[in-house]
Amino acid sequence: MKIFAYADETEFLLNKTNSSIVGSGILITEKEISQSVIDIALNSLRKELILDKNDVKTIKNGYFHASSDSKSAHWHLCESINSLVNGYFKYSYHNQSLSKKASSIENLNKRTLELAVIPLIDYKFEEVTLIIEGRSQFNQQQSERWIENLYRILEVTLYNQNSFVTYFPKINIQVADKRNPGLQVIDFILWAQNRTQNNDSRWFDNLRLIKSSSHTIEDSPSFGGSYYVNKMIEFPLPRLGYPFNKADENNHNDIIRSYLLMEQTILLLFKLINNLPLTIQHLKLKITNTAVMLIKANKSLSQVLIEEMASTYLRIFDTLPLYLKVKEDDKGTWQVLLFSKHIAALLRRKGYLNNSRTVDAISYWKYHTDEAEYSSGLLPIQEFLRTTIDSQVPK
Repeated sequence: MKIFAYADETEFLLNKTNSSIVGSGILITEKEISQSVIDIALNSLRKELILDKNDVKTIKNGYFHASSDSKSAHWHLCESINSLVNGYFKYSYHNQSLSKKASSIENLNKRTLELAVIPLIDYKFEEVTLIIEGRSQFNQQQSERWIENLYRILEVTLYNQNSFVTYFPKINIQVADKRNPGLQVIDFILWAQNRTQNNDSRWFDNLRLIKSSSHTIEDSPSFGGSYYVNKMIEFPLPRLGYPFNKADENNHNDIIRSYLLMEQTILLLFKLINNLPLTIQHLKLKITNTAVMLIKANKSLSQVLIEEMASTYLRIFDTLPLYLKVKEDDKGTWQVLLFSKHIAALLRRKGYLNNSRTVDAISYWKYHTDEAEYSSGLLPIQEFLRTTIDSQVPK
């Protein structure tokens, strides 16, 4: 399923405490939001018998901006959204007065946006077009770097959340201006949500929203929630988990075999690099770069290479997925695969003692040991991986 997502940032004061709130919102839709949503609202506004100076400015600009528009403009855009837009709205706020340490507005914007876009990886979307408003501190290059950083944060969390199925879909980022119709819609919905925090729910109530969830943690600076716009949308559900847990770490050999599984998976995919399964074709460059580094390194593994290989493996694991052909009752195969995912996430935890010792152990083994004795125990898994990958290669 291909979807569109429109993101917006916000900042406002809570009147009762004079606290500064920084936040982000995202609107996910199955279809791109059409210019007709805006045109219909503008045409309706033009027909008003009395236009104030804000209305004249809105009509002249040719776009809506909730914080400076009139009540009439709000009404007509709200009616157009109710008639023409279906989607899923999620927002995330950060209350600066409850923060234990100071952060810049820019960092808080990125942090709340990370929380708001979680649905993009919670559901099994094939491709996401993420539209954000361009500004000097968040341009095309910086936004792509932000997505890469979000993915790397997710990789690290999988060490403690090994049972979480996590997708790394293709995300196309488009930087647009205020005239983008989808950005005007999310701007209005998030503005209306902001006002509810100051006990003014008039515009939020006028929107046809269905509550989905909310989260508030006592004494925590973060809170937020989500709503469906107009109607419930059936997004493609992922696996909710795996049938078994990872195998417990028994000895050094288990870690080495997990590393070998990562290495051989990446090299196998590299052989198919021009005919990759559709679900991971967006990872072509990452797989290529990792495989080339691995081939050039031969037996001399650097920490950078090991971490990059772990990163590539984690993005492949659920996105492909590697376990497509595994029977639900095949406990042995599930445990081997999930243990390899656990070790890959450990290798992404840079700065932790267990990470450093594991990297050192793998590097020493690779340089000093014959791989054959370790690889022999993986032969059934290797054959299974070939079958899994071959079954998903485009014919």
